[in-house]
Amino acid sequence: LAQSKIHAVVASMYGSAAGYVGELLREAGVAYTQVRGSRDVLFGGRKPEPLEENLIPLRAVIASLAGKRRAGQRLIGVVTDGDGDRISAMDETGAFIDAHRTYALIFRYLVEERGMRGPVVVSFNLSDLVRRMAEAYGLPTIETPVGFKFAAEHLLTHDAMIAGEESGSIGMRGHLPERDGVLWSMILCEMLASSGKKASELVSSLHKEFGPQVYHRRDIAIERRVEVVEALKANPPDRFGGEPVRAVETLDGLKLRFADGWLLFRASGTEPILRMYCEMRTSREVTRMLEQAETFARGV
Repeated sequence: LAQSKIHAVVASMYGSAAGYVGELLREAGVAYTQVRGSRDVLFGGRKPEPLEENLIPLRAVIASLAGKRRAGQRLIGVVTDGDGDRISAMDETGAFIDAHRTYALIFRYLVEERGMRGPVVVSFNLSDLVRRMAEAYGLPTIETPVGFKFAAEHLLTHDAMIAGEESGSIGMRGHLPERDGVLWSMILCEMLASSGKKASELVSSLHKEFGPQVYHRRDIAIERRVEVVEALKANPPDRFGGEPVRAVETLDGLKLRFADGWLLFRASGTEPILRMYCEMRTSREVTRMLEQAETFARGV
């Protein structure tokens, strides 16, 4: 890190991790810019989640710094949430690196650069990209229901090397059996420094090696959210959104698997919200599938 030419833009979202990543980078001699690092109990009027729609200020700062970089300097944005345990990122162009690809990048770095091995824990709503990577590395995967408490259990009982889920929650062997956005912010910076590449190049190489995936989640307010999932379980479709259903999985909610992707319906246990997760090969396919899913849900 000290010898690298990276500039980290640290977005703390006014949360409890504010100041920590910046101080660690300062100690390591790394240039950084802090975004939303002050105290604001209302989080600037936005949900302090590390999602793309909440990161407009981060993208603006990265854009402003792009033309001011020293020769050879590489930018990366690292994001922690309100309580500092979840993570996402942004590359030097302002392109969002969602939780799935953040997990995949960290996973690849730990295996290929740090030589770690062991079971890989994935939540039911996490990208298939990670599963394909584990298979390529010859590592077993353990699938869990949604909720980091299930993933953390395997860090304790199965000596898993890494565990994570769709929300940006990641844990690692040898550290706390818990999420830690400060640790992963530093690991992402270390990864960029070690690689000698731009963040966008790391993401591009990931998809080139393990395949393209496009993911999106849509939440809708609907009182009959449980009935939607139960209706699908009682009578799972042979086709959905024009795609033949290859398999139906019910570990947590109901997942319809297609030839090149999947769609998951899951009722929130704490809010009147139905969450619909989808991963396909293209953005158009994801949008089309989620539109069909919402139409179906509202018709139940």
